[in-house]
Amino acid sequence: MSVVFRLKDHVKHERVQEILTAIEAAGLSPRPAFPSSTQGRLASVYLVQEGGEKELERVRSLIESVAPGAIEYIEVPPPRRRMA
Repeated sequence: MSVVFRLKDHVKHERVQEILTAIEAAGLSPRPAFPSSTQGRLASVYLVQEGGEKELERVRSLIESVAPGAIEYIEVPPPRRRMA
């Protein structure tokens, strides 16, 4: 499972770095969901691989403590099944 979050368009690059640093300091590993994207909407989507419902609340709290109102959405996506 993982936590997926997207930051709002108005969040400045410096603030994004502060958010990611805070998440890393909490022992989690955030990474871009679309690392090769240069488009703003896709480039602002991040994954925390070690995530579940408990981590979702931790990540939400960390983001809000650094940049209140910066979250566009945050979720634990449902598991996907591969079709044979």
